[in-house]
Amino acid sequence: MACQVPVSEPKGESPVKSSFTRGYSVTGVSSRVDETAEKFEHILDVIIEYADIETRLKRLGEEINKTNRRVNALEQVTVPQLIEQVGYISQTLDERAREDLFRLKKVKKKIEAKKRAANA
Repeated sequence: MACQVPVSEPKGESPVKSSFTRGYSVTGVSSRVDETAEKFEHILDVIIEYADIETRLKRLGEEINKTNRRVNALEQVTVPQLIEQVGYISQTLDERAREDLFRLKKVKKKIEAKKRAANA
């Protein structure tokens, strides 16, 4: 399951406008207004870029939290269950091996008893 990280790309031209396209008369305002508008537009670009980065980081953080929860579930629940199952299977196989050994000893004693009876 891949994490969808949004990437914002500016559409068209940069939001920094020329003095003539800002919507006010160039002759009616001081140069400080132009400088301020230009700085504002630049800061707006930076804010949009940081918002994009912040959104990416939040999504990555959420994915990391999901992964941590899955790892914890594996460590705390699944792995102990599997270890318990391995122990149970091991005990069962050991018990079967002991039963087989006991049966083989019994069969061997019967065979030896028959041989002794045949020899006698």
